[in-house]
Amino acid sequence: MSNEQQLSWLDFLRQQSQQPEPAGLDMADIRGQQHVKRAFEVAAAGGHSLLLVGSHGVGKATLGRAFSTLAPDVPFHIPDPRTFVLPDEGIVLMEDLHCYDQQALTALREATRKHAPLLVVATLTTCLCGYYLDPTRDCRCTSSAIDHYYRRLRSALRTCFPIQVEVPRVERDVFLDRRLQESSRQVCRRIEAAHNRQRERYGCPRLNADLRSFTEVQEYCKLDTDAEKLLKVACQSSLCLEMYQVMRLHTIARTIADLVGASTIAAHHVAEAIMHLKDRR
Repeated sequence: MSNEQQLSWLDFLRQQSQQPEPAGLDMADIRGQQHVKRAFEVAAAGGHSLLLVGSHGVGKATLGRAFSTLAPDVPFHIPDPRTFVLPDEGIVLMEDLHCYDQQALTALREATRKHAPLLVVATLTTCLCGYYLDPTRDCRCTSSAIDHYYRRLRSALRTCFPIQVEVPRVERDVFLDRRLQESSRQVCRRIEAAHNRQRERYGCPRLNADLRSFTEVQEYCKLDTDAEKLLKVACQSSLCLEMYQVMRLHTIARTIADLVGASTIAAHHVAEAIMHLKDRR
């Protein structure tokens, strides 16, 4: 496939009858982690970059690689932290974000500000030893070490990852659950429909994550009365949302509404968006 023919990630889904089966670990093969799979769906539907945070051994890297099955025709890059070069487009999986140096994190922030056609999925352990807040293992890090760990990453986390998801350990009985799970193909159908709604709204291949000004957010992210009330409560509560978070909340809620074909954002769309909007430290 030539560069001219290669699909950008904004147009990654072909008609389902023409698609091959997605490569890699299918969503149906993942046991538990329903909230993570839902966050993947929202991220892929709206172009929102995503951070997976959890202890060592909870499956963050496996989950991150499974994201590729929701965008089977898009270049999927897994860079080496030691020789990091940010690609021009596609999906980037940055495993163990804390292993990247400041130059790489700065490049990531600059790409986010310029809004390059990239969707970044990153994984991050909760601390250097990997067991901060883990229910099964004791953390060996001091409080000052944990503070330093997040302080070095804080700017990248705030700037680059609108959706931040906690990845817990999965209990043994969940692994043994034989009930059928949704396949990547099934999830892709909803993502494709959400992409089509966004194309119709914006008149071009544009996704909700591309809304960069509050003027655009006000124009395209209409909230119903109950949603406006909930957003006001969120802004005045202990969440203490900053302006950039309010904008992200609108765009994520707009994506959630698009996934069900709703023209106006409802309170339950805002409520789910709040659950996805978690800044680390």
